[in-house]
Amino acid sequence: RNMPKAASAGGSKFPLNALFIQFLEEKRQELDDKSKMHFTYQRAIRSLKNCPLPLKDAREAQQLQYIGDGIVRILEQRLLEHQAAGGGGGDPAIRTAMALAAAAAAAAPTAPSAATTTTTTT
Repeated sequence: RNMPKAASAGGSKFPLNALFIQFLEEKRQELDDKSKMHFTYQRAIRSLKNCPLPLKDAREAQQLQYIGDGIVRILEQRLLEHQAAGGGGGDPAIRTAMALAAAAAAAAPTAPSAATTTTTTT
């Protein structure tokens, strides 16, 4: 049967959804099959594969079951890495998501360094 390229590669007919599935499958493959995180990624992948609508960015994926803040941060980070490697430039949905991930990363508060942290003892 003839499936669109994104569907055969990532399990979704929507390019960004398929890319997110690919990112999570790569992370899942790095783990032991019996680990809790392997199972967590598997459930998130299943949610993305079952999503009937195209996602606009990683934050929107958080509306899906089994996708929380941690998975969203991973997706945003992987989008930035993907962009740095020159990927995704041809698809407008992926370009938009990359821009949103970059904006989220720029707006994220940074943890204070050990040199600027002061401790008061009484």
